[in-house]
Amino acid sequence: MEGAISDLLSPGDRVLIGTAGKFGERWVQLAKAYGIESVVVEAPYGHAVPISEMKKHLETGGPFRAVFIQATESSTGVRNDVEALGKIVSALPECCLVVDAITDSGHGTSSRRMGIDIMIGGSQKATMIPPGLAFASVSEKAGRRSKRRSFRAITRLR
Repeated sequence: MEGAISDLLSPGDRVLIGTAGKFGERWVQLAKAYGIESVVVEAPYGHAVPISEMKKHLETGGPFRAVFIQATESSTGVRNDVEALGKIVSALPECCLVVDAITDSGHGTSSRRMGIDIMIGGSQKATMIPPGLAFASVSEKAGRRSKRRSFRAITRLR
């Protein structure tokens, strides 16, 4: 998660974050730690992030450099409509969709089909193999944005 922020954004960039539980809140904490301005759409624990609210912010509150959300919020078991959000974000040439799919990467979440620019996975949950391995898929759009960021990341996503 931290690598996605540090490799995609620069201090002062503006992002939209959907949160409906503990791991969505982690995006908010990371953005703050890196000096990224964030607008947060929050749903109560146990409810999905309202994509209509995300769309409203993207249409009227931008520009945003990235949108962050969980595919499935494991702290509550809620699945967000990443595919609908991907269709909206795909139409924005300077905005990338970043999805934490750690609990969902083995259950049909497809980065290319769903318009996800960075999809993060981990070995310990959806794939049910021993912990310790993190992985990410990165779209060409996100790769281009990564080259323009100003953080000096220690770990690269490529």
